[in-house]
Amino acid sequence: LALAGITITDERKKAIDFSDGYYKSGLLVMVNANNNDIKDVKDLNGKVVAVKSGTGSVDYAKANIKTKDLRQFPNIDNAYMELGTGRADAVLHDTPNILYFIKTAGNGKFKAVGESLEAQNYGIAFPKGSDELREKVNGALKTLRENGTYNEIYKKWFGTEPK
Repeated sequence: LALAGITITDERKKAIDFSDGYYKSGLLVMVNANNNDIKDVKDLNGKVVAVKSGTGSVDYAKANIKTKDLRQFPNIDNAYMELGTGRADAVLHDTPNILYFIKTAGNGKFKAVGESLEAQNYGIAFPKGSDELREKVNGALKTLRENGTYNEIYKKWFGTEPK
């Protein structure tokens, strides 16, 4: 059993089984809190955008945004620092990471704008044929959603209700 930010894809389903999706991830734009010019990803054309190299953010930006400069960093902290020091107009990165950063370390200096892009579900991975355990996990996930615990946990860590 593996539990991390593992996206459920058809390619991965060939090798492993997945639980029901427990988190819809995607990419999100983060800007300085006082920036009212950038309201969503469409406003990134002609802007300096910081991303973590080797991620879906890079692929998405190259395919969909005509940036002035796409600055790639080996870790996301450097991209956040680039935004905080004014050397970038925005950061494009994984939704949960951005929401967590804003809530825990952003100190009111940053905000997320627009909708989550390229949203995909995270799932718990199991070796092929783990049907009994997978069904127990799916039952637990269903209970957490139905009794409100999932929403409480989500709000605690990401500062917002799940969509």
